[in-house]
Amino acid sequence: MYSILVLVLTGVVSYGQNEAPEIPPKIIPDYHFNLSYTAVSNTAIQHAEIGLNKDLFTLMSNKVRLGLGLRAGIQDNKDISFTSAHGAIKGNANHHDTLFHSRVQSAAFNLYFNGEYHLSKHVAFGLNLDLLGITTGLSTDANYIPGSTSEEYGYYAVEDVESIPTAANAFSFGDSKGGLNTQLYVKLALSRKVAFRAGVSYLFQEYSTELGYGAFKSYRYEYNTIGYHVGFTFNRFNEK
Repeated sequence: MYSILVLVLTGVVSYGQNEAPEIPPKIIPDYHFNLSYTAVSNTAIQHAEIGLNKDLFTLMSNKVRLGLGLRAGIQDNKDISFTSAHGAIKGNANHHDTLFHSRVQSAAFNLYFNGEYHLSKHVAFGLNLDLLGITTGLSTDANYIPGSTSEEYGYYAVEDVESIPTAANAFSFGDSKGGLNTQLYVKLALSRKVAFRAGVSYLFQEYSTELGYGAFKSYRYEYNTIGYHVGFTFNRFNEK
């Protein structure tokens, strides 16, 4: 009887030693897949995008998470006026010429920065910012309208000016180019793998003409506005 008891206890101890330890769930997802839609009040401007980003650095016990991602966005604008985008003349409203479009549509593909501060397991505040990329879209006819300075130099309005989305996207303080999006948001975790996001978007878009127009021979024209966006984030964990 004593021998049997020893054998049973030895087997239990041996099983406990050989059993694999339990691995706790991962806190940081491997990837975040994002969907969002932006609308601008009192305008016919719509923007939708999909993106994928990864947290590369964490600070403050994982509360601050910084990373990079790639995203693609499409934008549809109606009855929109673009103004001269050249940095040297943007500071004086009299120097601004206008390119009016009845409708423009474009698609942008960008590398972007993403940063979040996690207030708790369920609430986070975030910022994402397009850094560089490319924009594509069909050419469209627009009406050129000279500003005050160009009118003083004898320039006049021109109809059916061909324009296309500026191809190169690049963020720069005061002189950005192309098609860019910046978002500030609050993220609410619905579950470990799904979160709802809502916030404001700063949309920047630029069109170019083949020829320069007006007193400053402007060939780049920009439009920027603030809208409200909603979206979802889907977290992917690699937990094999």
